[in-house]
Amino acid sequence: MRKCKYCGVEVQDDEIYCHACGHKLDDVVYSDNSSYNDTNNNNFYNQQQTTLKRFTHREVALVVLLSILTCGIYSFYWFYVTTNELNENDKSTPELMNYAIAFLLALVTCGIYGIYWNYMFYKKVDAATNEDNFLLNFLLSLFVTGIVPMAIVQNSLNNKSQ
Repeated sequence: MRKCKYCGVEVQDDEIYCHACGHKLDDVVYSDNSSYNDTNNNNFYNQQQTTLKRFTHREVALVVLLSILTCGIYSFYWFYVTTNELNENDKSTPELMNYAIAFLLALVTCGIYGIYWNYMFYKKVDAATNEDNFLLNFLLSLFVTGIVPMAIVQNSLNNKSQ
């Protein structure tokens, strides 16, 4: 048995991810014989225990290329699966509405709900990745194009899944 260096929970020797906090287990871990200072890492564990942080790795260039080649159809798929992953893996913020329903509501409200949903989506991404790209992503999606924020978000999720 060994212990996760992030939260101190005992894990099996063959496990790749900690079952308690979701962090990838590195080669350097605390053994049963070494002392684990729980007071230093207790706050970190309490912050991270609600988030698994496992996301599907997708190549950023492929996400952008498929979005362009399919005239945006892949973007709908990407937002759908990414929203589901965020809802499953990050319980620290409220769940996002299913992307298909949000898209229909955006059509009915002439895009107003779509702006709100994008706002909530990028806030949830920042909460899940512990990054601060919310404002950049939101403004780019509003005034430029949605493909650039997709690339930034996918890169953040890829970095978090490693």
